[in-house]
Formats: sequence, C-alpha cells, structure tokens
Amino acid sequence: MTAIPVKWTPRFQEHYRRYNGINEFVIKKTAELVKKAASDPEKWHYELEKLKDDSFAGVSAFRFKVTSGDRLIVVVEGDTLILADIGDHDVMDEYSKMPRLARDEDLKKASVIGGTFKKLLNLALSSKNKEVNSPASLDISSVLAGDVAGDDSRWLFEAELCNEWIHFLDDEQAKISETLYQKLVVPSDEMSVEFVMGGPGTGKTVVLLNLATNLDQAGRAVSFEASPNVIKYLTSGGRNVPGANKGFGPGVVALIDDPASSKALADSLRKAKSAGCRAIVIGFDPLQWHERKMEANFRKIFESVKYEFYPLWTCYRQTSGVGKKTLELTEKIYHASSRYLDTLKQKAEREELQPYIDLSLGMSFVDNSGRFVSYDMDIHENYRIEISRFRARIDRWQHTSPIAFVYDDDLPKEFVKSLKNDASGLNRTEIPLSKYRDIRGVEFQELFLFVTSDFWNTLNTGRMGVGSEEWEKLACLHTILSRPKDSLSLFVF
Repeated sequence: MTAIPVKWTPRFQEHYRRYNGINEFVIKKTAELVKKAASDPEKWHYELEKLKDDSFAGVSAFRFKVTSGDRLIVVVEGDTLILADIGDHDVMDEYSKMPRLARDEDLKKASVIGGTFKKLLNLALSSKNKEVNSPASLDISSVLAGDVAGDDSRWLFEAELCNEWIHFLDDEQAKISETLYQKLVVPSDEMSVEFVMGGPGTGKTVVLLNLATNLDQAGRAVSFEASPNVIKYLTSGGRNVPGANKGFGPGVVALIDDPASSKALADSLRKAKSAGCRAIVIGFDPLQWHERKMEANFRKIFESVKYEFYPLWTCYRQTSGVGKKTLELTEKIYHASSRYLDTLKQKAEREELQPYIDLSLGMSFVDNSGRFVSYDMDIHENYRIEISRFRARIDRWQHTSPIAFVYDDDLPKEFVKSLKNDASGLNRTEIPLSKYRDIRGVEFQELFLFVTSDFWNTLNTGRMGVGSEEWEKLACLHTILSRPKDSLSLFVF
C-alpha cells in the first residue's frame, strides 16, 4: 500500500496551530484518509461528504469529522490530498464564504507537510495492531513495563458520545434481535427458551433492550430483568426500559440480562415456567459467573430444557486495544490457576471451561483503537498524569458516568483516600473490588484499576487449589476489565 502525497495550505497551518481540539485526532483522521486513498485510489472519497456549494465549482472539497463538534476540510486534487482547513462546525460556512480567488490562491500555496505533523502522521500510518499471543507465550508481567499500547480515544465512533449509542445495534446484533422478535411476537402455549451468549462488549444487553422495545410496541407483555445499575445506565440513553423488572406472568416474554449465577438462572427458568411465561430469553457471558461449579451447573441447565442458542462473535462496544488485553489476562487466569489441587480435576475443569473461553477469545473487534497502560512504580505521580489526561478529554460522556475507579480491598485506606482527593470534581463511579457486581453490564469510557502487588503476583504466577473467595477475586477481573470501552489504566501498588 503506497501512501498518497499529503499537502497543507497556509490557512490550514494557521488554524491548526490555534486549534482548541485534540490535535492528535487530526493526525488520526488524516491517517485514515490516507489509508482509504491508498486502498482504493479512484473511489476512496465517494463515501465522504462533499461540499456542494456553488462557490466550489471545479474543486473537490470534502468535510470530515474530527470530533463530535469539529470538522476537517480536505481537497482532493489528482492523487494529492490537501488539508484545507480545521475548526469547529462553523468552519464549513467560513470556508465556503471565502472569496474564490482567495481560496484558489491558498490552495496554490499548499506545500508538502513537514515537521512534527509529518512524523506523527508517519507513525500513525505505520502502526499495526498487536495480536493476542498463544496461551503458552502469555506473560502478564510483560504488561508492567509502563508502556502505552494503542490509542486513547474511540476516534472512529463519535456516535457513542450521544446517549442514543446505548441502543445501537450492529448488523449481527440486529439480525438476532429481529429473528427473536419474529419468533416471540406470535402467541404460543409452549414456553420457549433462548440463550443469547457472547463475550464482553458483544451487545447481549442491547439485543435484549431492542427486543423488549419492539415487543412492547407490538402490544406484547415483556419483563426486562436486570440489576438496578444496569436499568439506570440504559435509561440514561433517553428512553424507558419496557417492563423494567416487572416480573413473570402469563404470556410474558421474560428477558433476563446477565443473571448473577447459575442458581439464579435455574430459579428464573423454574419461575417463568410456573408463571406461564410465553418465553424466557437470557443474555449472558458464562465467564462472568465465578462460582466453583459453574460449568457443571450450566450443563445441567442445558440438559433440562429445550432451547435455541444465538452466539455473538463481534465486539462493537469495546476497542481492540482494551478488549484484546482483557482477553489475554482472562486466558492467563484460567490457565495459570485452578480451583483444584488434583491434576485430573484440573484437566477436567479446563476442558469444561474451554468452550466458554473460546467464545470470548473468538471475538473479532471492529474498532482498532483503544489504550492500555500499566504502572508499578511512581504510582501517585503516574496516577496524577492519567487523571490530568482524562480531565483534558473533550469527548467525555455527559449522559452517564464516563469513568470507574476499582480498588483492591486490601489497599491502605489512606492511599485510597489520597486517590479520591486527586479526582475531586470528576463524574465517576467508585467501588471496591469485592463489589464488582455493581458494575456488571455497565459501560464506561475508561477504568482505573488499583491492586496490590501480592494480588497481581498471584494472578501472574498462578495458584492451584484456590478457595472460593480467592477464586472469585481472580476470576472477577474478567468482568471488571471488560467494562471500559476505550482506555484501561492499571496501577500495581
């Protein structure tokens, strides 16, 4: 893939120097355009929004989103991309109102990009996504080098800044939601059981939410069973959740979001059948059950009911920079530690868990940005740097809490107190590690995780014959690390 020439006009250079947005976004957007042009030189710009004002006769000018409010104006001239202007949404009107002679003169003076801009662009063009290593080569200690992996923003998906993002379905999710709707909107005397399963971020909850909305609009009775925190998060999207925790009853389609345990799921199935429900649809990730006999209990449930299974394989709601690291750590946990001392039981345990691990590890990611960083030295200093970086983000969510802090219960209280003081004024969610269930099913833009070195070493080296409480503490990281969408910061104290 050969990069096309990139130039910038004097007007662009002047406005870029005083641009109040995040300049890194401009680099990334430019890199995206260059990659598009290199992959399809003749038609790459057909999908862009062309400026069709009469004043642009003879000039192929396009606008491109930088952030939710800012725009980049580019001109395509032959095989050359010219950066013409940058600024807030009004920049388009200002550029279109330029006298034609002044605009043409500015374009004639366009020169090849240089300096730091060129270096950063080349860096963005040369970056490649890291693949998840095989289980045998995983070494969690390697993440403690303090290096930043990936980007710090979901710059390809500005739509998520809108509260309607909570209700967004991609093609895979929409197909499953529609299939279930067509099946369940028809009355039936026989209760059907449907499992929507997938790894973190694959959209299980949003499939149930859209299904609830469509069934409710069709006049069908629904009950959307979810934790209060999940209901609160979903209603922050500007819509009500139909049948929120309404309960079971005759003809009701019961939608169970992320049941707390295999026992809770078995109880729901029994109650739904006893109440005469039309159907029960369960959306969950089995690896978020951290009980000792999860896989055996789940197998019994499968054997006791007639069901349909709908897998989700595409992660749209978490970046690969965070998601792949989460899966890497999850796989390490399940391969390095066990609830049993006996080697035969360890082998049997892994064989039963493997299908659920494969379901998560088999996910693909549509967003190749994302950021993971870890620190095991100068914690306070690096924490303050990360807090300052987060405060400077211009794309922080306004409709719900954008960041979560999760603290190891064994951290000194004075240390935790000092962390909270530095974060004063931020809209954030704070929980101890033991309360991880409070954020199950809830999304955040970022998550800061603070753990002790003892806990981190146990996770890294592994331990056999782990008790129920210690196993849950290890395994619950799968839940915690899958909550942030675009940035995960780990601090080992």
